[in-house]
Amino acid sequence: MTTGQSGSQKIETRIGTLEFTHDFANGYPTDETVEKLYDERDFQRACQAYLWSLPAVAFTTFQRGLTKGSVPGADRSSQFCPTSPGAAC
Repeated sequence: MTTGQSGSQKIETRIGTLEFTHDFANGYPTDETVEKLYDERDFQRACQAYLWSLPAVAFTTFQRGLTKGSVPGADRSSQFCPTSPGAAC
């Protein structure tokens, strides 16, 4: 953290330098800082949306594979029998 002229404060972060009008606790972010923070928030939300969608995409792909018969043995109902292997369902 550095304090510039007229009481402004700069904080070095991984997304760049964030600048505030006074000190961090009592000041306001500059317009450039606000833009950087909104861009970072959008990026983080896009990453979350991607990661949260992966299980749904994988499950849908699995379902499509079963309905199209592209999974060997998918036509046998005993494949998903909850009892012990070889037992009749």
